[in-house]
Formats: sequence, structure tokens, C-alpha cells
Amino acid sequence: MGGHLPPNLSPLALTASVGRAREGNELPFFDSELIKRGIRKGGALVFGRKPRIHRIPFGPLRGKRIFLSFDISPRMYFGIDEPWVAQLARRHVTPGGIVYDIGAHVGYTCLLFAQQVGKTGAVHAFEIVPSVANDYLRKTIDANRLTNVIVHNVGLLDKSQSLNLPVSDTMMTSPYAELTAVRSELCNTVCLDQYVSDNQLPFPSLMKIDIEEAEIRCLLGAMELITRCLPLMIIEFHTRTLLEEGYSLLAALGYTLSKPDDTRIDRQMLKTTTKFYGNVFCSSSRAR
Repeated sequence: MGGHLPPNLSPLALTASVGRAREGNELPFFDSELIKRGIRKGGALVFGRKPRIHRIPFGPLRGKRIFLSFDISPRMYFGIDEPWVAQLARRHVTPGGIVYDIGAHVGYTCLLFAQQVGKTGAVHAFEIVPSVANDYLRKTIDANRLTNVIVHNVGLLDKSQSLNLPVSDTMMTSPYAELTAVRSELCNTVCLDQYVSDNQLPFPSLMKIDIEEAEIRCLLGAMELITRCLPLMIIEFHTRTLLEEGYSLLAALGYTLSKPDDTRIDRQMLKTTTKFYGNVFCSSSRAR
């Protein structure tokens, strides 16, 4: 794989290290696409390549079921993915709450939110790729007998359109998915403001947005909703430029943005930042 892994580092420990580095917005020497792909493919030889209902062995979702294969996401497979999102869910999502999970993928974060909102709340899971929404996400929901998760097979951008998008071997689409694409699919997008109005969805108390460099376009298509109800947001920004654009949009609405280490994101911080990739927590001082 073009280099050696540190000695005495198990696959689980290595996977956890990559996850922690991702949450902390740092990229260590082994966190390259080549090595991550090697981990996935090597683990698939042990745990199997075929997607199936899998019981998560560790973490806050221990015992929950998820439909995936090891090489789609080792961190999800073990239950150690998105530790900060899990922490924020426990802290800020309460029974009866409404969560929009935008970029729901195979349902890992849906499970985190569903156990917090309880039977009186709801998670609206938005997934753009039809096969992922229907063949993976819905199977995860059914395997856990969840009645509080509603699937919306649609992408959320700043306009309605149909796109033929590449789908990678991790069942995601992104600007780089074509590099490892296994197929392409016709996907539909809408503005969240229009979709909420047309379908009379309840306003969210929290939104999670992780849509592979389309986060600004999603925000632009949701400005009416955001301005009106000022939800808490967990947004994964994929570049420093996207973070700066997001900061400009949200700071104007009274939002404060912070990183996992509680560092505040402001103009001064952006001036000294050359690279960025990670989750950001957004809360508005104007929210009631």
C-alpha cells in the first residue's frame, strides 16, 4: 500500500484513530484514500463483502442493526463512527424532537437520532441515491422496527433538477465518487423550503447536513426555513472555502459556529486556516 502501518495497531484501533482524526479536523499520515480503501478491502476478506443486516458491537448504537458491508464503512460496522455527532445528539435532541438527517446514507446517524427523539418525535431522513434509500436505509429502519423515521428519497440543493450521479463503492455520491464509481443513478433534487411547504413537514429542532461538498447549496435552498425556526445544525464542511461561505450565511442570522474542541469559528480563525474538513456545530443566539 505504499508504506507501513504503525506496529501493533489493530484494525479496530486504526479505524478508531482515523475517525478521531476526522472529528478533530486533522489528517494523519495514514489517513489517505489509498490506505482507507486498503483497510476496507482487507477487512472485507474477514467480515465478508456482501451487504447484510449486521448487529453493531460497540459504541452508543451497540446492539442496533444496520444494513451494510464492512467495506462500506468500517467505523459504522464497529459502531465508532461520528462520536461527536452522537455526543451532540445526546445533549441537544430531546424526546418529541424533530430531526432532519440530510445525507442519511445507510442510516447510522438516523439510529443515533431516533433513539433520542423517542416514539413521540421523528427523524426525517433525506437520501439522494435511490438504491441507497431503498436497499440500505429502509432495511436499517425495518431491521430496528423504527416507526419514527421517515425516508425521503430526494437530494436537497438550491434548485429542483434531475442529475445522473456516480455512486461509489461506499454507496455515496460526491465530486470524487466517479473515481471509485460502481454505477451511476438518476437522482432528483429540490429546495428544502419548497419540499417542506409541499409536504407540510414539521419544522426541525435540529438538522444534520453531510452531503459531500453540496452543503452551501443545501443551505441556500433552506434559508426561509432556517430564518424562521433557527434550528440547531451539525454541518460537515468539506473545504475551508465552504466553511467560510457557511460562516457568512449563518453568522448573519446570529449563529455561532464551533468545532469539536469548542473552538469558536470567526473571521480571525478563518484568516489563519488554510485547510478544513469536519463537523461544525451551529446554534443561534436568536433562537427562542
